[in-house]
Amino acid sequence: NFEDKPSTHIVDYISTELGIPLSNAVMVGDTSYDIKMGKAAGMKTLAIGYGRYQSPDDLREHRPDALLSNENQVKQIPSILKGLLASTKQK
Repeated sequence: NFEDKPSTHIVDYISTELGIPLSNAVMVGDTSYDIKMGKAAGMKTLAIGYGRYQSPDDLREHRPDALLSNENQVKQIPSILKGLLASTKQK
């Protein structure tokens, strides 16, 4: 029984189960709730703004660490994730 996003309960549970600190994880999502949850949990955030839920401009307001605004950027996801995770290790 977990609370809905933006509550961090579900990612806290996953972090504990897998033994991975949330500061070394990236929340990938297509709603403001996803971005809010990731930020509240101390995760890096990647917003997907070309889906059916929210526009890139709507998601940009929540200050994700990275934002994909169209489908042509999908090939960039591996390098974006690598960069976001590398920045967590520098701290």
